[in-house]
Amino acid sequence: MNKFMFFVPMTMATLFFACSSSPSDEPETPPLSKQIPINLNIGCNLYEQRDISTRIMDTYFEPNDAIGLYVASGSGFASTGNYINNVRCLYTSSAIWQPDTELYWKDETTASDFYAYYPYSSEITDATALDFQIKVDQSAVENYKQSDFVWGRTMSVQPTEKAVSIQTRHLMSNLVIEILPGNGFTQEKLDAANVKVKVDGLQTAAQINLSDGALTANGETATLYPYYTNRQYKLLTVPQTTSVPATITVTVDGSNFKLQKSLSTQSGHRYTLPITVNKTSNGINVNIDDWIDDGIDNGGVAE
Repeated sequence: MNKFMFFVPMTMATLFFACSSSPSDEPETPPLSKQIPINLNIGCNLYEQRDISTRIMDTYFEPNDAIGLYVASGSGFASTGNYINNVRCLYTSSAIWQPDTELYWKDETTASDFYAYYPYSSEITDATALDFQIKVDQSAVENYKQSDFVWGRTMSVQPTEKAVSIQTRHLMSNLVIEILPGNGFTQEKLDAANVKVKVDGLQTAAQINLSDGALTANGETATLYPYYTNRQYKLLTVPQTTSVPATITVTVDGSNFKLQKSLSTQSGHRYTLPITVNKTSNGINVNIDDWIDDGIDNGGVAE
């Protein structure tokens, strides 16, 4: 493995003096600075209540999750060329973060700023303008998980052999759609029906600044398919305010019903959208209730 080494250069004057002086007058050669290994402890702020045993649903990472690590030592965060620049760190079954290369503090005195993000990408050319894309089809749990992006930083850390704690937070928004029984329906009938949900009109790409977690939605809109679990349809979406109302289509046993809703979402927030299905003489009407915020601000930066 490669190591970050610290060398102390010797000048020609020092060499000449050492050769021409008596042993008693010979100056002591300064010792090499102690190499202090960097250890990590990375957590994740609460995003939503646990219902699937995965990091994305809750506050922990899984074995084989990989983060990218940046460390700025003695200078501010740069788009490239930081002291430690996008080194991959793998979360092991032993609950430790294993970097691809051994990491050491710059020296014994220089404070450093730590930045971490998930999921890791080896293709970053500008850390202040990282391009991220959610999966449009999140109906499979793996695609749902891969549509999240977490980021965090810890600033001005003095060299230590203790683990550096970095608390990360979710940068995406979580949209939760609940289909509720109305007139002519019971929950049992809805559970037995072939119900599908899709959302149109949301941007799926974002540009992220890894120095501060700032995010800007961009790109074209697409049709998104949520992940279904425990009677909820869940989407991880790029935070945005729609200029044109999004369209939510609920399909019940082959019949489509379209709803239009203006959305304004923020990073790290979950938004619950209950939809009541009513059976009438003309078929099925779908009514939409107001957004219900979870009441918890899940944002924050570990300073």
